[in-house]
Amino acid sequence: MELEDASRETRFHRAKKVAAAWDDVIDFDNVGEWPMELSGWLKLLQTTADEEQRSQIVQLVRKCLQEARIRTYHCTRLLPSEVESIKVNGLLPASPELARDKREAARNAGRPLPFWAQEDPSGKIWFYHRKSDLDAAIAGPLLRSWGGKELLNGSRGIVDSAAKPYVITFSYPVAELKYVFGSGWCALETKIVNQYLAQPAPAAPADTAFESCSQKPVRVAASDIVSPEDARFSEFTNYWDDLHFHVA
Repeated sequence: MELEDASRETRFHRAKKVAAAWDDVIDFDNVGEWPMELSGWLKLLQTTADEEQRSQIVQLVRKCLQEARIRTYHCTRLLPSEVESIKVNGLLPASPELARDKREAARNAGRPLPFWAQEDPSGKIWFYHRKSDLDAAIAGPLLRSWGGKELLNGSRGIVDSAAKPYVITFSYPVAELKYVFGSGWCALETKIVNQYLAQPAPAAPADTAFESCSQKPVRVAASDIVSPEDARFSEFTNYWDDLHFHVA
């Protein structure tokens, strides 16, 4: 009996630990399973008209979001050596050092870049947060062209066929992310609230797509790096990589 009780208690704590690992993750593709406290405040916000009460609820929502993580996707095209580097060093913000490493990776792959290949070390890593934003019409250019969103813009077409598209997926702290709002920046938590409240409105994914960014390195597990050969790739995006079948 004692062994049975101990086993039951172990299973309970294990299940509790697993639940705790996911309870704080915001997934726009599964709004029904958002953190319970956050969902409760957001539902109340939808039905409250009094401005003073709404202001108080928004503050409580922001507090929840500051402690939450969000399902995150990074779309990119990588050479084999770059995949191995990400496994060790994680995703790195665009920088002169990253541009140098990418030039070296291209040279080692037999695709040296011309000296005029433009570099734009913006110091950011860009992300999506909904599978609908991984549609080929939205994320396709990032999956098709090697060089990154802003880094080595002048290298288009030189390395593409030697690299493969990847979707890197993980959960990341909301507090560490920002998104572009007009000509300025806004905390991602503001966008999350607006997206939640706008859910009932009919709109095409391309009209509501949004990106966030971080200026810090992001550690990822090897299992987070999804290649075209992985069944999850076609679950994430409808992008079809014709270059994958014509590697020189």
